Amino acid sequence: MTTRPGASPGFRGLLAGWAAGAESERPRAATPAPPALARARRQGSVTDAVAWLSSGAASRMAELGGAGLGLPLGYSQLGTAGRNAETGEPRPGVYAAGPPGSDQAARRPEEGVAFSADLGGQAGDSEEGREDIDFARLPDVFSLLSLVSAGEGAAEGRSQAPLRVPKKPRAVARRRNLPEVRAELKRCCREEAGQGGVAAQYEPAGRYRHGRGTDKGEVKAAEWYAQAAEQEPVAAQFQFQLGNSYGLGRGVKQDYARAVVWYTRAAEQGYAAAQYNLGVCYGQGQGVAQDYARAAEWYRRAADQGHATAQSSLGLCYEQGRGVKQDYARAAEWYRRAAARGHAVAQYNLGVCYAQGQGVKQDYARAVIWYRRAAEQGEATAQYNLGVCYEQGQGVRQDAARAAEWYRRAAARGHAAAQYNLGACYDQGQGVQQDYARAVFWYRRAAEQGEAIAQYYLGVRYDQGQGGRQDCTQAVLWYRRAAEQGHAAAQNNLGVHCAQGQGVGQDYAQAVLWYRRAAEQGHAAAQYNLGVCYDQGQGVEQDYAQAVLWYRRAAAQGHATTQLQLGLKYALGEGVVQDQTAAVEWYTRAAEQGNAVAQYCLAGCFKSGMGVDQDEAQAARWYKLAAEQSHAGAQRELGLCYEHGTGVASSRALAVQWLTRAAEQGDAEAQCRLGCYDSETDMASGGARAVELHTEAAEQLDEHAASAPGDLFGRGPGREAEPPRGCVLA
Repeated sequence: MTTRPGASPGFRGLLAGWAAGAESERPRAATPAPPALARARRQGSVTDAVAWLSSGAASRMAELGGAGLGLPLGYSQLGTAGRNAETGEPRPGVYAAGPPGSDQAARRPEEGVAFSADLGGQAGDSEEGREDIDFARLPDVFSLLSLVSAGEGAAEGRSQAPLRVPKKPRAVARRRNLPEVRAELKRCCREEAGQGGVAAQYEPAGRYRHGRGTDKGEVKAAEWYAQAAEQEPVAAQFQFQLGNSYGLGRGVKQDYARAVVWYTRAAEQGYAAAQYNLGVCYGQGQGVAQDYARAAEWYRRAADQGHATAQSSLGLCYEQGRGVKQDYARAAEWYRRAAARGHAVAQYNLGVCYAQGQGVKQDYARAVIWYRRAAEQGEATAQYNLGVCYEQGQGVRQDAARAAEWYRRAAARGHAAAQYNLGACYDQGQGVQQDYARAVFWYRRAAEQGEAIAQYYLGVRYDQGQGGRQDCTQAVLWYRRAAEQGHAAAQNNLGVHCAQGQGVGQDYAQAVLWYRRAAEQGHAAAQYNLGVCYDQGQGVEQDYAQAVLWYRRAAAQGHATTQLQLGLKYALGEGVVQDQTAAVEWYTRAAEQGNAVAQYCLAGCFKSGMGVDQDEAQAARWYKLAAEQSHAGAQRELGLCYEHGTGVASSRALAVQWLTRAAEQGDAEAQCRLGCYDSETDMASGGARAVELHTEAAEQLDEHAASAPGDLFGRGPGREAEPPRGCVLA
C-alpha cells in the first residue's frame, strides 16, 4: 500500500483492508491486540484506551483490520471511492446521488413538468437512504466504545463475542461519558488529515458538511474536500463531492466550469453519480457548451451501472430525440428499467407511455398500474394523472370520489393543475359536496402558482359573487393575470369589463384590444364581441364589412347569437349583399340551437314568405318555441295566431292567455290587443280596462298603440329581432 512520505497508513490502510475483507459475511479470526489494547479490553480502562490511541492511534488502528469488531457489512464499500480495493475496478453500486425518487430526475415536458435534473448529490445528503460513506462516524466506530464495552463484559465474566457497532454510536458515547475518548479521536483524525491522509481529510469535511460535532460550515467542508480531491491516487467520491460544492455553490462561489472538471475526473473513474451529473451539465449547458449527444452518452454510462435517475433521463433523451435518434420503444425500455428500481418519475413516465401508446401498445390499465406505483411514492404528477383516469374512467371504473381524493393528494403537494381540478370538483359538486367557498380556496392556491385556467375561474367566481362577495375589481385582477398568459376566455371577459367599465375605467379601445387577442385565438364569444364593436363603432371606426367578417368566423363555430346576428345582416344588407334566403339559413341554424330571438325571426319569415315559402303552420310552430322561452314578441304573435286561427286551431282562450303573458312583460301591442278584447266585453263600464291597457301602451311611446293596433299585427322580421348588443361573457 502506497502512502505519502511521513504519513502513517491511517484510515486509508484500514479501509482498504476492510473493503477487501468484507466479501464474506463470516467473521474473520481476531488479530492479536497490542498489550495496551488488551489491557483496555480486559479492564475497560478509558485511561489505557486513550494512552493506546495517543501512542499512535492511526497506525495502531490499522493493525486491527476490523477484526473482532463485528462491523456492519454496510461499511464494506469504504474502499477507494467506488472502486474495488484489490482490483481497482469500479463498484457500480456506490454513488452519492439522490435516491431514485428524488426531484432531480427528468420529467415529461408534455405533462407540464420541464426537463430538469439538479446537480446530483443533494438527496444523498439526507441521513436516510444515503449510499455514500459517512466518514464522520469513523472516529466513533474506531473508538474504544466497542472495545471498552468488550472489556467491561470480560471484567464481569461475560462472553467477549464480537459486538455490533451501535446504530447511533455518538449517542451511546454520550451515555457512557467518554468525551475524552471522542476528543482524542478527533485530534488524531485531524493530525492524520494534516499529514495528507485522504480518508481522514474527508472526515472533517463530512463534519462541517452536515454539522456533526461542530458548527455547520460549507466553506470548511469545501476546503477539506479540495485537499482530498487533489491527491493521487484519490477516491472519485471526493472529486464528486467537490464538484457538488462548485456546482451548488456550497462553501465556495458557484462555478459550473470547475464543477465539470471535478465531475469529469470522478466520472472517468466510473463513478455513476458523477457521470449522471456530467450528463446534466452537458444537457443544460452548465459549465460546458450544450451538447445533447455527450449528455446522452454520460447518462448511458451511469445508466449501464444501474443509476436509476440516469436511466430515466436517458429514456427522456430517446423520447425527445435529444442527443440520440428519437425512439419511443427505447425510451419506454429505459423508463421500465428505472421503474423496476423504484424510480417514481420513471414509473410515471412509463405510465404515460402506456396511456399514449408511445413505444408500447396503448393500455390504460397498465398506465394506471404505473401511475399508482409512482403516486404511492408521493409523485404528485402521477397522483394527478391517476385522478384524471378515475374522473374519465380510463383503465379503471369511473369514480368521481376517488378522482377527487387523488387530486387532493396531489394538490396537498403543491401540484397546481390538481389544485385547479380539485377546485372544479367543489365548484361542480363532482365526487364531493358542492362548495363554492372551497372551490375558491383551491382555485386561489392554483392561481397563485400561475395556473391560468384557475386564475380565470377565480375571476368568474368574483364576477358572480359565488364563494364570497361579488367584487368586479378582483375579477378584473384575476382575468388580467390569466389574459396576460394568453387565456382566451379571460381576455374576452377582461374586454367585457373594459367595455362596461366594471372594476376598471370604461375604455372601448382596451376592450377591442383584448377582444382581438382572444378572437385571433378562435374564441367565438370574443369574435362576436369584436364584430359588435365594428358594427356599432365602439373603440374602432364603424365598419359593417369587418363586423360581418368576425360574425362569420364566430358563426362558423356554431355560436348561436352570432348566427342570428349574421342573419340580420343578410336581411338588412349591412356589410353584405341583401339576401333573404341567406338570412333564413342563418336564422335556422341559430333557432335549432334554441335561440329564442332566432326562432321568432324565422317564424316571421315563414309567416310573410320572406326568403322561404310561406307556411303559417311552421310560423306558429316557431312562435310557440320562442314563446315558451318567454319571448314577449313571440307570445304576442302566437296569441294572434290563436285569435285568427292561422297555422293553429282558433282559440279565444289561448289567444288571451298568450297575449296576457306578453302584456305582463310590457309588450305594447299585446296590451293594445287585450284592450280591444276588454272594450268588447266591458262596454258597461265604458271600456275602463281597454283604456288602461291603451294608456300603458302609449306610455311605451309606440306610435301606433293609441290609434291603430291592428296595423302592427303583421310585422315581419327586422327591428324587434335584434339581439341585445351588450357584450357576451365567456
